[in-house]
Amino acid sequence: MNQMKEIGADEHQEERKETGWDRVKEAYTYDKDNRYLPRELHELVLMAVLGMAGGYVYGGVPASRHARERYIEKSNAAIYSSRLEATGASYNAGTRGLIRYGYRWGWRTAVLATGFHGISTCLGLYRDKQDLTNYVSAAAITGSLFRFNLGLRGLVGGAFVGVLVGLPAGLALLGVQKMQGETFLEKNKRLRREAVEDRQKELLLRMQVTPLLLNEMGDSLNRAKSTDTTSS
Repeated sequence: MNQMKEIGADEHQEERKETGWDRVKEAYTYDKDNRYLPRELHELVLMAVLGMAGGYVYGGVPASRHARERYIEKSNAAIYSSRLEATGASYNAGTRGLIRYGYRWGWRTAVLATGFHGISTCLGLYRDKQDLTNYVSAAAITGSLFRFNLGLRGLVGGAFVGVLVGLPAGLALLGVQKMQGETFLEKNKRLRREAVEDRQKELLLRMQVTPLLLNEMGDSLNRAKSTDTTSS
């Protein structure tokens, strides 16, 4: 009978064991109870912003300079009321080039950076392991999805280019993690655990302080009533 209970308890414990999907869901869900925004979610937004900024720098800045130089070459015969007006017109052309080509490159680099980071993080969480396979697979998947509109050839070509880029990128990221002494996965777990512990300590402190405050308020009211009675 006791053996059957132990077996049932073991089966119940296995059913409650955390799965890979549970870890992924926890990493990308805001914890209302502990008021904690997961670092993985924060990093995903950050990668999108950095990717957009990188695209503007890579594609927008050269395009802006080229547009300004081209405008100056084509407007030699134009008549301006002042040198300031001519300079402003050339800079306006450069700004239009920056916005146009910066956005064209920016959204692409943002999608690639966010896709690579998000997929590699999800693979690490699901497998509960941080290694080169996560980065190479993430790069291949991101590359193939980015070129899926070109058909099967685009999928294969995008995956191949993704592997070529993901291999050195993964090695570099693993080197950085080795220098830090912990992987990104371990770091995020530690920060999440520390945030939950801090929140629990805060709640425990409030539970301890609240009765003291209530007692102090009650004593103050009693003393005030005693003073009023004595004065009367």
